[in-house]
Amino acid sequence: MIFLGCTKSIEMSNAVINNKYDLSEIVATEAFVTLNNSIVRFDPLYLQVMYKEKRNRAEIQKLSTALIIEINKNPNNIAAQKALTVLYHFESFNELQKASEAISNNAKKFNESYFNTSQNPTVEQKNFLTEERNRFIKNKITLLEEASQKRTTGLWNDMVDDILRELHYWTLVRNEEFENEDSGAGSECKDACCYEYKACLTKAASSYRLNFLTLVTALAAGGGGLGALYGSVVPILGTVAIGTGGGIIGGVSGFIQAVNIYMKDQEACVYSYKACTIRQNQK
Repeated sequence: MIFLGCTKSIEMSNAVINNKYDLSEIVATEAFVTLNNSIVRFDPLYLQVMYKEKRNRAEIQKLSTALIIEINKNPNNIAAQKALTVLYHFESFNELQKASEAISNNAKKFNESYFNTSQNPTVEQKNFLTEERNRFIKNKITLLEEASQKRTTGLWNDMVDDILRELHYWTLVRNEEFENEDSGAGSECKDACCYEYKACLTKAASSYRLNFLTLVTALAAGGGGLGALYGSVVPILGTVAIGTGGGIIGGVSGFIQAVNIYMKDQEACVYSYKACTIRQNQK
């Protein structure tokens, strides 16, 4: 896993224009790789797959959000710091802070290079973000597949189980985020409700990718501009979500908020689908 974490896992296809290297694009792409490698540690799905966490995603998110609020209220709350460290399987709260910092710094770098800190990114910018995320995940899966097929002795064999679990995690992530986009939003659908449901999930995944970039940068800066950017979304999560600010762990705060919104968006898709099927059956 150390080998995989240190290996550069993204193509630089957009970094060459007319046989000239765009340095800012290379730097930003590397920032995006580091960002993606950092946020996985705070993904509830990662905890379930890699650490066999028994709590469901909603329970993990509820606990992590509550702990972050307590830490933001009182940065010296040792009990909350310890609980958050244990939840995400870090050796110390200092290590967790370093991971949060990596999220914040690289999200900011990528955001400034490609989005110019705009709160209203263009369609082209959103598409680029989607392409980069998809490319990152595909390359991560390829690296893990290759690593799992190595035939060696000693320490490497002891790591195979971890590699296979991580491969399983990234496969699940890709299926969740890109299955509908890659196969078509209406794949295997036979009625209008299904088409609407698939389209809703595709939209939720697209919003998630933008949210974990912009929310991280907003909350890392202490929540500046958060109300204007997410005023119509965050209230859905209630006062607990609004209480989460930048504090000393803005990066992880932002990502957890993005996951919260993503889960709520997915839940809304399910409710919309059920409502649609009820209407269809009443005709």
